[in-house]
Amino acid sequence: MWSMYLDRDRRRIFSDAAVDVSMSVSNYGLVAARLTAADYFEALRFVSRLAGSSNGAEIVKFSEAQYSAQAKAIREHTDNLFELGRGILVGATRPFRRHLITACCAIL
Repeated sequence: MWSMYLDRDRRRIFSDAAVDVSMSVSNYGLVAARLTAADYFEALRFVSRLAGSSNGAEIVKFSEAQYSAQAKAIREHTDNLFELGRGILVGATRPFRRHLITACCAIL
């Protein structure tokens, strides 16, 4: 299949795939950093609310809110991880799809 392409074209195809994968990884890192910062500040807010609580009912209410926020954060991190996997798969294969179809048509 690759014999029908010049070396320059092959390098460009592989370079495009590498760029797409690196963009997926960098986007994952940016979103993960944003989510981590949000989780950190939410934890600080929880501690300040907990310190200012006056009775057990308020502590329970603040704890429930914190557990819900943590569950939401875990969901967001998981979604981001799945998006990373999808981005790597799509990014690594996208530049090759057009060339695979061209090669298959050339063989037929």
